[in-house]
Amino acid sequence: MYTLDGFEPKIINNVYKANVQFSIMDAIRTIILLDDQDFNTNKIKAILYSQTLMPFFILPLIVLIFLYTKESSRFFNTAKFISITSFITLVVWGIMFLLQKLALGSIILSEIAIILPLVVLFILTKIIYSKYI
Repeated sequence: MYTLDGFEPKIINNVYKANVQFSIMDAIRTIILLDDQDFNTNKIKAILYSQTLMPFFILPLIVLIFLYTKESSRFFNTAKFISITSFITLVVWGIMFLLQKLALGSIILSEIAIILPLVVLFILTKIIYSKYI
């Protein structure tokens, strides 16, 4: 009875598939269920963190981009402004995507690969913003 408590066949079928995407609620249920059974939940945590936290990498980028660009370059050199900001955003997103894939493959812990870079990015933005002002 204890082993089957909280059993959902959909969750168990999806745990060991290669390219499955959990919903946020399914990921939370799976982590709770498998932690009670002492299974490795790093892949599921990586999916959960990537769905809930990864979109927030853009907030510090917006602050940094607008801190370092003058109003005149934003409005008069729009092609250059858009090219540079798109390049910076794609580079940062590429690094975050690489770390996410490393976490999904259980090469790096998901907390180190996803949460730590976001925290560092927010802290750096706060430091740079406070120095700029």
